[in-house]
Amino acid sequence: MGTMDPTFNPVITDDSAAFRQQAVQAMEKARSQLHLDESYKLLEQITHYQDSPSCKEKHQCSLIDAKDTFSANYQQEPGVQGPLKVGNSLVDAFTLQYYEGFPMDQVAWGKINTDRQWKVLSKLKNGYQDSLFYLTYGGAQCRCAAGEIYR
Repeated sequence: MGTMDPTFNPVITDDSAAFRQQAVQAMEKARSQLHLDESYKLLEQITHYQDSPSCKEKHQCSLIDAKDTFSANYQQEPGVQGPLKVGNSLVDAFTLQYYEGFPMDQVAWGKINTDRQWKVLSKLKNGYQDSLFYLTYGGAQCRCAAGEIYR
């Protein structure tokens, strides 16, 4: 595989502590403006989250109550650990199952049955992208591309 074009390679290229702090604050602010409780509740129901290894082994039994931790590390993509990442990963897997032509009773164990459920779950994927890559920075709406925040 070749080298990714830097225009489309969303890694952080600024190694300053000030940038890192500002980027993390912008991500936290973007996340704080999302209203994802309904999405997390639905995802917990679909996955039986109370029975998950996260709940049983780590005692993290609620996606709603857990906190996200953002990162903006040099030469890495902006990142998040926590329920937003979990939600994005699961919804991404369900979406791929759907687009790969799995029978609907096998997509998310057959538990996504309505357009409304897909819309509610899509808020997690959209929120993930918006929190990490489309930020309000310096009072302007910005796009984080190639690791830089552009005004």
